[in-house]
Parts: sequence; C-alpha cells; structure tokens
Amino acid sequence: MKPQLIPAVFLILAFIYQHRKAIIDDVNISVKFSFVIAFIHATFRSQMDLTINDGQYGY
Repeated sequence: MKPQLIPAVFLILAFIYQHRKAIIDDVNISVKFSFVIAFIHATFRSQMDLTINDGQYGY
C-alpha cells in the first residue's frame, strides 16, 4: 500500500464510522433492491435467452 493512501483510508474510515447508521440503512435498502433486480433479471433472462445472446454481459 502506498504511504500517501494511508490518510485517505483513515478519512474514509472516520467518515464511515460517523455515518455508520445511515450507511447501514442504505446498504440494507440497496441489498434488498439488488435482490429484486437480480430476480427480475434472472426471470427476463430465462425468457429471452434465445433472443438476446450477444455476449455483452459475459454469460
């Protein structure tokens, strides 16, 4: 790790510690949201697997 990155890491950790409640709430919301997105994505993919197979997402 580069020495000049250490202050930045401390600043980020201090920021996270100060805002941990809000960040945890945001993470919980985004995790739930990403599960919904993944579920919808999987549903659409299984239906449209034959029509779009351009390899864009590396599946």
